Amino acid sequence: MSTAFFGMLAGALALLEIYPYTVSILGRDLLLRKIPEEERTIPNLATWTILSVGGGIVAFSYYERNDMDSFWFFGGLFLEYCIATGLSIWYGEHRRNKNPIFSNLDKICLAGAGAGLAAWYFSGSWEIPIAIIIVVEGFGLTPTIEKVLRLPRSENFQAWTMTVLGYIFSIVALGPIDTWKFDRAAVPTCTGLMVGLIWILMLRRFRK
Repeated sequence: MSTAFFGMLAGALALLEIYPYTVSILGRDLLLRKIPEEERTIPNLATWTILSVGGGIVAFSYYERNDMDSFWFFGGLFLEYCIATGLSIWYGEHRRNKNPIFSNLDKICLAGAGAGLAAWYFSGSWEIPIAIIIVVEGFGLTPTIEKVLRLPRSENFQAWTMTVLGYIFSIVALGPIDTWKFDRAAVPTCTGLMVGLIWILMLRRFRK
């Protein structure tokens, strides 16, 4: 199979995962039946705000380079990030627990991501500061990693499983490993590992 096929498959998963994630935030399952309160997804506003900005940069950078095998996936993720950010404003952890909009950890991650994005902006390049974008996405995922450590049921397992599969297919779409280039392979592999960590931590929800 061609790399384009796996790229489009990854993109399809990125779009499909929007549905289970969105309805779980609204307290529904895939058939739109009401789910118990403890099963509802509680999105973190800092995570999705940071990922929306960083994800938009990543998607546009692939589009600018006409790397459509990777663009389909990261473009789909960017759409999901934007939707999750909007829903986080109204259904996020801060509203559920009546806490300040951003925790101390959120503020640290927002500051770190902001510094990274400023460094990327002033570099004036889409391609060179790949490591900076990876760090920014790391800051974005950190609040959700911390939340899943505390509350493994606070994220939707189906949606994150699809995300992990999407990253796997996006890596396959890079082609043989001996042909990989840093500017193409670094983001899907590094961010994919962080997403995989969240998925592994979510497996604790199945402990009795």
